[in-house]
Amino acid sequence: TEERLFRIISRPATKPLVIRAIAEHPSWSTRITIRFALVRNFYTPMKEVERFIRELTAMDLKTLYSDPKLPSATKPFIYRELQRRDETTDLPKDVVYKLEGDEDR
Repeated sequence: TEERLFRIISRPATKPLVIRAIAEHPSWSTRITIRFALVRNFYTPMKEVERFIRELTAMDLKTLYSDPKLPSATKPFIYRELQRRDETTDLPKDVVYKLEGDEDR
């Protein structure tokens, strides 16, 4: 299942060969959560990382870019893709609205 694959990819002890097989699999690598985990994995082949990055949303790319667990070799590829899309690397700030009285009803 997708959840099980996500856990396998996210485990540090998973062998590079297993990561490569998942990344190159035509069905498994189409799932967004799997792609997200593969981009974060040090052993995912860079050609696959580049392909996944092109297919992720700008918000996903910004989230990955700010992730301290992202492999340092992957960061420039995400930066370049965000620049290509005329996006910054900044995550949007949370907006807090002040309600007065009974405005929330």
